[in-house]
Amino acid sequence: MKRIVFILSCLLLIACTSHNYGEVKVNLDKALRQKTSTQDLYVSAEVLPICLPDGVILPDTPHIEVSDSLVFLLDAYGEQIVVLDTNGSFVRLIGGGMPVTDFSTYKNQILDILYGSEVKEYNLDDFSLIREISLPADGVTLTEMQRRDDDVLWFAGFQGEWAYDCAYYVGRDYFSAVKNPVHKAADYQDQRFFRCNDSTFFSYRPGVVMAYTSDDFIYPMLILDFGKHSPVVKQAQMTSDRLYLQLDSLGEEALLVYDRSGEQHRLIKTTSEGLVFPLGIIHKGVNFFCSPARQLDNYLPPGSVTLPKETEFILLKYNL
Repeated sequence: MKRIVFILSCLLLIACTSHNYGEVKVNLDKALRQKTSTQDLYVSAEVLPICLPDGVILPDTPHIEVSDSLVFLLDAYGEQIVVLDTNGSFVRLIGGGMPVTDFSTYKNQILDILYGSEVKEYNLDDFSLIREISLPADGVTLTEMQRRDDDVLWFAGFQGEWAYDCAYYVGRDYFSAVKNPVHKAADYQDQRFFRCNDSTFFSYRPGVVMAYTSDDFIYPMLILDFGKHSPVVKQAQMTSDRLYLQLDSLGEEALLVYDRSGEQHRLIKTTSEGLVFPLGIIHKGVNFFCSPARQLDNYLPPGSVTLPKETEFILLKYNL
């Protein structure tokens, strides 16, 4: 089984250097000079006040996941998953008492929560606990988790100075951890997996992002190469005609919008109206983003939305 993970690592390395799978060279300097209007990024925007019970606090930019009917946010203490409906109304809390390493949703069916080397798997229909998985990580610190399919969970991790590629096979109750032959632990400190509908993005090394379909994880449908730049990828999402990448280069954040049809790309710090387009999770053509209400004027024209005075957090929904 370890051989399978090692072969996957080698194939990913080959894919990074191959020119056969839609490799795109991105000129960030040129992309930054392209002016973009807010109206070119979305059709309409909806702002919904979030109602939270007493004692529940959110960070300014919480980790967010979305299903057809629910929104999942990690609280400010990093121990509870706050569940809302897609209108911003509170549904329930999950967890508590243990720090959450990572969490993700899968096919509107499963919520996986990683606590160190333990995984709890919940049914999204009734929030019942499906199973608890204790991973024999053997000294490997797991930093990130993404469900590949019904049977496989992928993990990024490190031990000492080396990065590790890990996988858990649900049907066989088998965990594999393989030292990456190329990357050091520091390369895996930033988020590497990004899920959008049925596609997975994989930031394999600084300056390169690969996008895969759910049906073919070995050969990427697209490779973005940033050349001399090595931006940190903070988020990656996709629609049928565009890729959206939230990048951080030398402490400055910007949004890269890549039009797949015309192979054009624009790097946006602010739009021509002086606004920021916040990239959250794109689900079925809607970009979901959670923010403190006080920051609303950064995203929409000042005065365009009136909120109740007691509103502390909002759910932004951009129809793309």
